[in-house]
Parts: sequence; structure tokens; C-alpha cells
Amino acid sequence: MPTIPSLIAAVEQGDQSAAEPLFAALYTDSSAARCDAIAEEVRAAVGRHPGLDGFRFTAAIGSASWPPAASLAAAIEEADARVYADKRRSSGSRSDAA
Repeated sequence: MPTIPSLIAAVEQGDQSAAEPLFAALYTDSSAARCDAIAEEVRAAVGRHPGLDGFRFTAAIGSASWPPAASLAAAIEEADARVYADKRRSSGSRSDAA
């Protein structure tokens, strides 16, 4: 599985193979704020990509921390819910821009 820095670098360099889905990145000793910052870094890197054949790339990312989530399963559920919320937000902003 690629690392976050390698994904960011690949996206910034226009590597189309970096579009591979990333299921999870687990960080030890990271705060919720740090996880959110990493998600923003990846989202911004994807947003800087020039696109392909007129299509822009986007990334929907969800993050969560354990703790404060009650368990690892709860953190995964929270992150999953945030992915879908991010997709809805992104979809709405694309609709608004059209």
C-alpha cells in the first residue's frame, strides 16, 4: 500500500496510477487534528492535479481517531461516514459551480 507522502508526490507529478483507491492509513500517536491535516494535504494535492481529458480529480477522505472513538471499529465507522459526507459536500460544490 502506498504511503501518504508517496501518493501526494505521485499526484503532484501527474502519475495517473496514483488513482488507485486507498482504503486506510493508520497512524500511531496522531491526534484527530493531525489526521484531518493529512486528509487536507491529500485532498489539496489531488485538487492541484491538472486532470485528464477535461476531467478533474477529486478525493473523498474520512478520518477519525481512537481514542476518542470508543474502539477501532467505531473509529472506522466514523471515518467511513465522513468519507460519504465528504462525497456529498464535493458533489454539492461541483453542482453549485456548474
